Amino acid sequence: MLERLQRQAAAAGGALYVLNGNHETMNVAGNYRYATAGADLEMAAWKRWRQLGQRLKDSCSSCPQDTASAAAASIDAASAADTAAASSSGRGARQFNPLREAALRPGGPITRRFFAPHPVVLQVGSTLFVHGGVLPSHVEYGLDNINSETREWLMGGADRPSQKRAPPPKFLRGADAVVWAREYSARDESRCDCDTLQQVLGSLPGAKRMVVGHTIQDRGINSACDGRVLRVDVGLSKGCGNGDVQVREQQHQHMLSSL
Repeated sequence: MLERLQRQAAAAGGALYVLNGNHETMNVAGNYRYATAGADLEMAAWKRWRQLGQRLKDSCSSCPQDTASAAAASIDAASAADTAAASSSGRGARQFNPLREAALRPGGPITRRFFAPHPVVLQVGSTLFVHGGVLPSHVEYGLDNINSETREWLMGGADRPSQKRAPPPKFLRGADAVVWAREYSARDESRCDCDTLQQVLGSLPGAKRMVVGHTIQDRGINSACDGRVLRVDVGLSKGCGNGDVQVREQQHQHMLSSL
C-alpha cells in the first residue's frame, strides 16, 4: 500500500517518505517480544505464497530473477510447521519463529525488500524526520553514516543463514538509539530536553524542527519546545491504542490544524 501511495504521490508532483523505526530493527535483530500468534500465522501464509511464486518463476526459464530469490534457500531451510507454536500474547519473552527468523534476519527477503530501501532519519527541507529522536551523538557520528550503515546491516553484508546473526549497529541499540530515544516526547512538555533539541537543530544546516514518533501521545499530534518538535505517534495500531487517524499539514512555515 505504501509503495502504491509513493507512486501516486510522485505522479501528483509530491513525495511520500517511509522511515524504519524500532519495531523494524527489533525484528531484524531477532527480538520478537511483540510478535503475536496471529502474526505467526501470517508468516506461514507468506511462506506459502512465496513458495508458489518461486515455483512459477522456476517454471519460466526466460523470467528475470529478482534479488530476493537468493534468500529462498533460507526460507525452505526453516524447519517448522506452518502453524508454528506461539504464545497468545508474545510479550512475555523472546518468541522464536523459524519462518520469521528466515524472512526478517539481516539479508532476509522481507528485510531486503521492504526495510533496507528506507532510511532511519531524513531531513526534508527544514524538517528532520526520525522515529525516536536525533541526539548530539548521532549528529557527531553523521546522519548519512547512520543511514548507510543501517542499510548495510539490513542487506546482510557478510551475514549468511549459516552464520551467526550480525548485531545491529550501536546507534540502533539502547535508550539513546535513534529509533528509541524519547528526550523530546514526554507528555509533560516541561520534561522535554528542549536545550538538546535546539543544539541538534542548530548543528544541521537549515533544520528548524524535528518530527518524532515512538511515544504515543494521548492528546493526539502536538508540539513542544516552542514548536521545534512535533510528536505524531497517535497509537494508530490496534495493538498500541487503536487511535484515530490524524494528519498535520504544513504550508510554507505555517502549521495547520490536525485533520
